[in-house]
Amino acid sequence: MQEEAAKHNSQKEEKARYEEIFFRLMDMYRQTLCDVRVGEVTGREVLLKAMGRVDASLIEERVNALPRDMQGRWDSKTLTTIDLQRIDYLHYRNFKIVGAEINPQARLVDTFEVLLGHVARGVPDHSLTDTYKELLFSQITFIECRYFFLVALSHPARARLRDLLAETGFFERISRSQIYKLHRDMYKEYWGQEIGLRELPSSIPMAPARVKRAVKAHKAAGGLAKTTYMLRNVRQLPRKNERGESDVLQ
Repeated sequence: MQEEAAKHNSQKEEKARYEEIFFRLMDMYRQTLCDVRVGEVTGREVLLKAMGRVDASLIEERVNALPRDMQGRWDSKTLTTIDLQRIDYLHYRNFKIVGAEINPQARLVDTFEVLLGHVARGVPDHSLTDTYKELLFSQITFIECRYFFLVALSHPARARLRDLLAETGFFERISRSQIYKLHRDMYKEYWGQEIGLRELPSSIPMAPARVKRAVKAHKAAGGLAKTTYMLRNVRQLPRKNERGESDVLQ
Protein backbone atom coordinates (compact mmCIF):
# COMPACT_ATOMS: atom_id res chain seq x y z
CA MET A 1 0.00 0.00 0.00
CA GLN A 2 2.83 2.38 0.91
CA GLU A 3 4.70 1.49 -2.27
CA GLU A 4 1.61 2.23 -4.34
CA ALA A 5 1.12 5.59 -2.62
CA ALA A 6 4.79 6.45 -3.09
CA LYS A 7 4.58 5.56 -6.78
CA HIS A 8 1.45 7.69 -7.18
CA ASN A 9 3.11 10.66 -5.47
CA SER A 10 6.22 10.24 -7.60
CA GLN A 11 4.15 10.25 -10.79
CA LYS A 12 2.24 13.28 -9.59
CA GLU A 13 5.45 15.18 -8.87
CA GLU A 14 6.95 14.14 -12.20
CA LYS A 15 3.87 15.37 -14.04
CA ALA A 16 3.93 18.65 -12.11
CA ARG A 17 7.60 19.20 -13.01
CA TYR A 18 6.89 18.41 -16.66
CA GLU A 19 3.95 20.82 -16.81
CA GLU A 20 5.93 23.56 -15.09
CA ILE A 21 8.66 23.30 -17.74
CA PHE A 22 6.06 23.01 -20.52
CA PHE A 23 4.29 26.23 -19.56
CA ARG A 24 7.58 28.05 -19.00
CA LEU A 25 8.66 27.04 -22.50
CA MET A 26 5.31 28.17 -23.90
CA ASP A 27 5.78 31.58 -22.26
CA MET A 28 9.34 31.74 -23.53
CA TYR A 29 8.17 30.93 -27.06
CA ARG A 30 5.48 33.64 -26.97
CA GLN A 31 7.96 36.21 -25.69
CA THR A 32 10.57 35.25 -28.27
CA LEU A 33 7.95 35.63 -31.01
CA CYS A 34 7.02 39.07 -29.70
CA ASP A 35 10.72 40.03 -29.63
CA VAL A 36 11.24 39.23 -33.32
CA ARG A 37 12.02 42.49 -35.08
CA VAL A 38 13.11 43.59 -38.54
CA GLY A 39 13.26 47.38 -38.68
CA GLU A 40 9.95 48.69 -37.42
CA VAL A 41 8.13 45.39 -38.00
CA THR A 42 7.72 43.02 -35.05
CA GLY A 43 6.27 39.65 -34.05
CA ARG A 44 4.15 37.59 -36.42
CA GLU A 45 4.10 40.48 -38.88
CA VAL A 46 7.79 39.79 -39.61
CA LEU A 47 6.97 36.19 -40.54
CA LEU A 48 3.94 37.25 -42.57
CA LYS A 49 5.91 39.81 -44.58
CA ALA A 50 8.67 37.28 -45.30
CA MET A 51 6.11 34.80 -46.63
CA GLY A 52 4.47 37.57 -48.65
CA ARG A 53 7.82 38.23 -50.34
CA VAL A 54 8.16 34.51 -51.07
CA ASP A 55 4.72 34.38 -52.70
CA ALA A 56 5.31 37.55 -54.71
CA SER A 57 8.68 36.33 -56.01
CA LEU A 58 7.47 32.84 -56.91
CA ILE A 59 4.46 34.21 -58.76
CA GLU A 60 6.55 36.89 -60.48
CA GLU A 61 8.94 34.21 -61.81
CA ARG A 62 6.04 31.83 -62.50
CA VAL A 63 7.67 29.04 -60.53
CA ASN A 64 4.98 28.51 -57.87
CA ALA A 65 3.45 25.49 -59.64
CA LEU A 66 3.93 23.06 -62.48
CA PRO A 67 2.47 24.19 -65.82
CA ARG A 68 -0.94 22.61 -66.39
CA ASP A 69 0.21 20.28 -69.18
CA MET A 70 3.16 19.10 -67.12
CA GLN A 71 0.94 18.58 -64.06
CA GLY A 72 -1.22 16.31 -66.20
CA ARG A 73 1.80 14.23 -67.18
CA TRP A 74 2.91 14.19 -63.53
CA ASP A 75 -0.47 12.84 -62.46
CA SER A 76 -0.46 10.20 -65.20
CA LYS A 77 3.21 9.33 -64.55
CA THR A 78 4.20 10.11 -68.14
CA LEU A 79 6.81 12.80 -67.53
CA THR A 80 9.47 13.17 -70.20
CA THR A 81 13.19 13.70 -69.59
CA ILE A 82 12.74 17.37 -70.48
CA ASP A 83 9.84 17.60 -68.00
CA LEU A 84 12.06 16.24 -65.23
CA GLN A 85 14.77 18.76 -66.04
CA ARG A 86 12.24 21.60 -66.02
CA ILE A 87 10.92 20.39 -62.66
CA ASP A 88 14.49 20.40 -61.34
CA TYR A 89 14.72 24.05 -62.38
CA LEU A 90 11.45 24.85 -60.57
CA HIS A 91 12.79 23.15 -57.44
CA TYR A 92 16.09 25.01 -57.74
CA ARG A 93 14.40 28.41 -58.04
CA ASN A 94 12.04 27.65 -55.16
CA PHE A 95 14.92 26.64 -52.89
CA LYS A 96 16.83 29.81 -53.85
CA ILE A 97 13.87 32.15 -53.36
CA VAL A 98 12.46 30.58 -50.20
CA GLY A 99 15.91 30.16 -48.65
CA ALA A 100 16.76 33.81 -49.30
CA GLU A 101 13.46 35.36 -48.17
CA ILE A 102 12.80 33.04 -45.22
CA ASN A 103 15.89 34.06 -43.31
CA PRO A 104 15.26 32.02 -40.14
CA GLN A 105 14.82 33.93 -36.91
CA ALA A 106 17.32 31.70 -35.11
CA ARG A 107 16.15 32.34 -31.54
CA LEU A 108 12.53 31.74 -32.47
CA VAL A 109 13.24 28.52 -34.38
CA ASP A 110 15.57 27.25 -31.63
CA THR A 111 12.97 27.96 -28.94
CA PHE A 112 10.28 26.22 -31.00
CA GLU A 113 12.56 23.20 -31.40
CA VAL A 114 13.07 22.98 -27.62
CA LEU A 115 9.31 23.23 -27.08
CA LEU A 116 8.59 20.54 -29.69
CA GLY A 117 11.29 18.32 -28.18
CA HIS A 118 9.74 18.65 -24.72
CA VAL A 119 6.36 17.58 -26.12
CA ALA A 120 7.72 14.80 -28.34
CA ARG A 121 10.26 13.23 -26.00
CA GLY A 122 9.90 14.60 -22.50
CA VAL A 123 6.35 13.63 -21.53
CA PRO A 124 6.23 11.21 -18.55
CA ASP A 125 5.17 7.70 -19.62
CA HIS A 126 1.97 7.82 -17.61
CA SER A 127 0.82 11.15 -19.09
CA LEU A 128 -1.17 11.73 -22.24
CA THR A 129 1.18 13.09 -24.90
CA ASP A 130 -1.69 14.07 -27.21
CA THR A 131 -3.10 16.45 -24.61
CA TYR A 132 0.09 18.50 -24.55
CA LYS A 133 0.37 18.40 -28.34
CA GLU A 134 -3.16 19.73 -28.73
CA LEU A 135 -2.48 22.45 -26.18
CA LEU A 136 0.70 23.47 -27.97
CA PHE A 137 -0.81 23.46 -31.45
CA SER A 138 -3.85 25.42 -30.29
CA GLN A 139 -1.46 28.31 -29.60
CA ILE A 140 0.30 28.17 -32.99
CA THR A 141 -1.30 30.23 -35.75
CA PHE A 142 -1.36 29.32 -39.45
CA ILE A 143 1.27 32.04 -39.96
CA GLU A 144 3.77 30.23 -37.74
CA CYS A 145 2.76 26.83 -39.17
CA ARG A 146 3.65 27.89 -42.70
CA TYR A 147 6.76 29.78 -41.60
CA PHE A 148 8.25 26.77 -39.78
CA PHE A 149 7.34 24.55 -42.73
CA LEU A 150 9.23 26.84 -45.11
CA VAL A 151 12.23 26.95 -42.78
CA ALA A 152 12.27 23.15 -42.62
CA LEU A 153 11.85 22.89 -46.40
CA SER A 154 14.54 25.31 -47.46
CA HIS A 155 17.29 25.06 -44.83
CA PRO A 156 19.20 21.73 -44.84
CA ALA A 157 20.84 22.50 -41.48
CA ARG A 158 17.46 22.34 -39.71
CA ALA A 159 17.42 18.52 -39.51
CA ARG A 160 16.29 18.53 -35.86
CA LEU A 161 13.34 20.75 -36.71
CA ARG A 162 12.28 18.38 -39.49
CA ASP A 163 12.56 15.36 -37.18
CA LEU A 164 10.47 17.03 -34.47
CA LEU A 165 7.83 18.27 -36.91
CA ALA A 166 7.39 14.68 -38.09
CA GLU A 167 7.39 13.18 -34.57
CA THR A 168 4.77 15.54 -33.20
CA GLY A 169 2.39 15.27 -36.15
CA PHE A 170 2.84 18.98 -36.81
CA PHE A 171 2.05 18.62 -40.51
CA GLU A 172 -1.44 17.37 -39.70
CA ARG A 173 -2.16 20.92 -38.53
CA ILE A 174 -1.46 22.45 -41.93
CA SER A 175 -4.38 22.68 -44.33
CA ARG A 176 -3.83 22.13 -48.04
CA SER A 177 -4.57 25.79 -48.75
CA GLN A 178 -1.64 27.02 -46.66
CA ILE A 179 1.22 25.61 -48.76
CA TYR A 180 1.84 25.11 -52.46
CA LYS A 181 1.44 21.63 -53.88
CA LEU A 182 4.90 22.04 -55.40
CA HIS A 183 6.33 22.58 -51.92
CA ARG A 184 4.57 19.49 -50.58
CA ASP A 185 6.07 17.47 -53.43
CA MET A 186 9.51 18.96 -52.81
CA TYR A 187 9.35 18.18 -49.09
CA LYS A 188 8.48 14.57 -49.83
CA GLU A 189 11.25 14.20 -52.41
CA TYR A 190 14.08 15.87 -50.50
CA TRP A 191 13.16 15.21 -46.86
CA GLY A 192 11.13 12.00 -47.14
CA GLN A 193 8.04 13.26 -45.34
CA GLU A 194 4.64 13.29 -47.04
CA ILE A 195 2.47 16.26 -46.17
CA GLY A 196 -1.18 15.28 -45.86
CA LEU A 197 -4.02 17.17 -47.45
CA ARG A 198 -6.03 18.20 -44.41
CA GLU A 199 -9.21 19.83 -45.62
CA LEU A 200 -10.77 22.70 -43.75
CA PRO A 201 -14.37 21.97 -42.73
CA SER A 202 -17.10 23.44 -44.90
CA SER A 203 -18.51 26.77 -43.77
CA ILE A 204 -22.04 25.30 -43.86
CA PRO A 205 -23.23 21.71 -43.27
CA MET A 206 -24.74 21.30 -46.76
CA ALA A 207 -23.20 19.48 -49.70
CA PRO A 208 -22.29 21.78 -52.65
CA ALA A 209 -24.53 19.78 -55.02
CA ARG A 210 -27.49 20.27 -52.70
CA VAL A 211 -26.84 24.02 -52.51
CA LYS A 212 -26.62 24.20 -56.31
CA ARG A 213 -29.98 22.44 -56.69
CA ALA A 214 -31.54 24.72 -54.09
CA VAL A 215 -30.32 27.88 -55.85
CA LYS A 216 -31.61 26.57 -59.18
CA ALA A 217 -35.03 25.76 -57.70
CA HIS A 218 -35.25 29.19 -56.08
CA LYS A 219 -34.50 30.88 -59.41
CA ALA A 220 -37.05 28.68 -61.22
CA ALA A 221 -39.69 29.81 -58.72
CA GLY A 222 -39.01 33.43 -59.64
CA GLY A 223 -36.83 34.26 -56.68
CA LEU A 224 -33.60 36.26 -56.70
CA ALA A 225 -31.02 33.68 -55.69
CA LYS A 226 -28.02 34.95 -53.71
CA THR A 227 -24.85 32.96 -53.06
CA THR A 228 -22.92 35.56 -51.03
CA TYR A 229 -23.68 37.64 -47.96
CA MET A 230 -22.24 40.97 -46.83
CA LEU A 231 -22.19 41.59 -43.09
CA ARG A 232 -24.93 43.99 -42.03
CA ASN A 233 -22.55 46.26 -40.13
CA VAL A 234 -20.41 46.54 -43.30
CA ARG A 235 -23.45 47.40 -45.41
CA GLN A 236 -24.33 50.18 -42.99
CA LEU A 237 -20.92 51.87 -43.07
CA PRO A 238 -21.10 55.53 -44.19
CA ARG A 239 -20.00 56.20 -47.77
CA LYS A 240 -19.70 59.24 -49.99
CA ASN A 241 -22.36 59.78 -52.65
CA GLU A 242 -21.76 61.49 -56.00
CA ARG A 243 -22.14 64.91 -54.36
CA GLY A 244 -19.49 64.05 -51.76
CA GLU A 245 -22.08 63.75 -48.99
CA SER A 246 -22.09 60.87 -46.53
CA ASP A 247 -24.90 58.37 -46.71
CA VAL A 248 -25.39 54.79 -45.53
CA LEU A 249 -24.99 51.61 -47.52
CA GLN A 250 -28.30 49.76 -47.64
